[in-house]
Amino acid sequence: MDLTYLSIISFILITVFYYAMPSIGKLSVSLKVLSAVEEMEIFKRESNIRLAIYLAVVLLTQYIINTTFVINACGGSSISNYGNAFLITFLPWMFIFGTMLVALIMYPGFKGAFSDIVGYFFVSDKANNLLSQILMSDTVAQSAINEITDTAAKSEITRAAESIVKLVGNKAILINQITPTNFSNTWDTLKQLMKPSMYENEQLKSDLLDVAVMRENIGEALWYIYTGILIISYTSYKITSASCPPDMNKVVKKKINVVEEQTKNTANTVVNTSRNVASKASRNAKNASRNAASNAENTSQNVASNVVNTSQNVASNVVNTSQNVASTVSNVPRNVASNAERV
Repeated sequence: MDLTYLSIISFILITVFYYAMPSIGKLSVSLKVLSAVEEMEIFKRESNIRLAIYLAVVLLTQYIINTTFVINACGGSSISNYGNAFLITFLPWMFIFGTMLVALIMYPGFKGAFSDIVGYFFVSDKANNLLSQILMSDTVAQSAINEITDTAAKSEITRAAESIVKLVGNKAILINQITPTNFSNTWDTLKQLMKPSMYENEQLKSDLLDVAVMRENIGEALWYIYTGILIISYTSYKITSASCPPDMNKVVKKKINVVEEQTKNTANTVVNTSRNVASKASRNAKNASRNAASNAENTSQNVASNVVNTSQNVASNVVNTSQNVASTVSNVPRNVASNAERV
């Protein structure tokens, strides 16, 4: 499942469980809590503790999901992966979600953005039934107001009656003005507009308080969900777009591999160079031997040729000398005879 969908689904389930299970989740305001200051202090303290537990569960769940995604995407389980997921998860949640919580605590009226619309949609029918049981009709209410002699009380009840009249017969709209904080004052304000014995009816009063609490809880929960989805969208984007943090073990291993590769390449270069030198020397030696043999053969051939030529020249000279001697010898008698004849 996609990181964003998984984070959103888990967050919504935790939030719904927090509000739907008051026994272990968010505490529900009761009449007993509103009736005593000590009870209210205990209620606030317990509510803060449960809110802290809720936040811890949400943060832990989001951190586990984000860390798992980072490890699967980047590999390994190094401290850098956990640290990166921690920063991306906790900083936005603590800053954005924390700011929203502070704003809702300081300005509870912000809850009305959702509680007055979505919350009212869920509780309107029940609220209308309860208020119809508690409050008198407009005609009866006006008659009751006319019987009041106290000017201040009559003015206060008149304002309340005018508010009821503005509801155009839909008493459920009044629930948007009732919150756990002002419930007691609102109940007292509506006293003169209630049917006989309704003011003392603890069951209806408790039911109306539960409806007001439900409406406000729906608005608060939707603020939580809206803000949570915003934060999850941001953190998911940061995680999926961010580069993986370096793993020191992998960095060291990679460095060792690089050194080993460089050493191996250097050794291969030396071996190849030695082989090339030896091969070149061998080729040079072979070429030198071939050249020497060729030179020796050429020298021998030249010597033999010279010897043959010399022998041929000597023989030719001997033949020529012999021919000259023979010619001279043959000419001697002729010359002697010629000379004798002359004498």
